[in-house]
Amino acid sequence: MLGPALAAILPEHFWDGFGGAVLGALAGGLLAVVGGYLATRHIRRLHLRRANDQAIRDYRAAVVIVHDELYTNRTVANNLAQGDHFVTDPSSIGLSDAAYLSVALALVSRLPEDTRNAVANAYADIHARDTLFDPMQFQAIGGGTAAVRKARQRRLERLVASIDGAIGALNHQRNSGGPRSRASALSGPR
Repeated sequence: MLGPALAAILPEHFWDGFGGAVLGALAGGLLAVVGGYLATRHIRRLHLRRANDQAIRDYRAAVVIVHDELYTNRTVANNLAQGDHFVTDPSSIGLSDAAYLSVALALVSRLPEDTRNAVANAYADIHARDTLFDPMQFQAIGGGTAAVRKARQRRLERLVASIDGAIGALNHQRNSGGPRSRASALSGPR
């Protein structure tokens, strides 16, 4: 009953045009969905590349910062080992780990294992600077018996050797430019 009434009101070829319009709308909608998906993938890929590039820049800066801090610590420890410096407070020795602590995540995530271990061992020795003092007598570097001074000098020389090992490993990373991506970082230096 409604069919003949609609046919009287609607133009003669309405259903032919309506079908074409529906197909056109469906095709346009499908193209919009596919285009949106491809654009999203492209933007995501650009974002990941930019994040990886930033991580590499942070890593390279961290290597330089820690190398410089280790070199300064080496100089201080070497001077203490060579001279008869009087120091009463372990915190006043001047050995620092602030730069290392501020960039440790960038280093840990990208340094090859052997280099990471060398740096960690050097900083463990730096953290142990309190062992340069005799805990029972609280004698300063330069104080105490000749045997105590000699023991402190040996510990300082071991600290210098540990720092030298870390500096050498970081020099290798600096000269090689470091890893280009996380995948190459996990496989070691290129």
